[in-house]
Amino acid sequence: MKNTVIEYLSSHFGLYPVYPSPPEYDPPAYELCYYNEDLESLTTLTYPNISFHFEGGAVLQLPESQAFHNFPSRLGAPQQRGWRFTYDLLHSELSFAPNGC
Repeated sequence: MKNTVIEYLSSHFGLYPVYPSPPEYDPPAYELCYYNEDLESLTTLTYPNISFHFEGGAVLQLPESQAFHNFPSRLGAPQQRGWRFTYDLLHSELSFAPNGC
């Protein structure tokens, strides 16, 4: 996913990450950081869609506001906001639905 985002932003908008992660970070961090000044100056910037496809055909498409931020992020609490996740232990199945909280 990281390489796809980098390719999209570089080929469509000429943007490249600020810097690669320092070697002491394992796993790497901050590899998709861009200077805000660059992003704010591009009024035509459109972000790629981020979707997770699960076995059985379920698709979780993150809204842009949950996939891209003005700070480093990983799939975690910010991306899960507004969704209810349930895991069925008996059937080993993950389900999710929008949640208004």
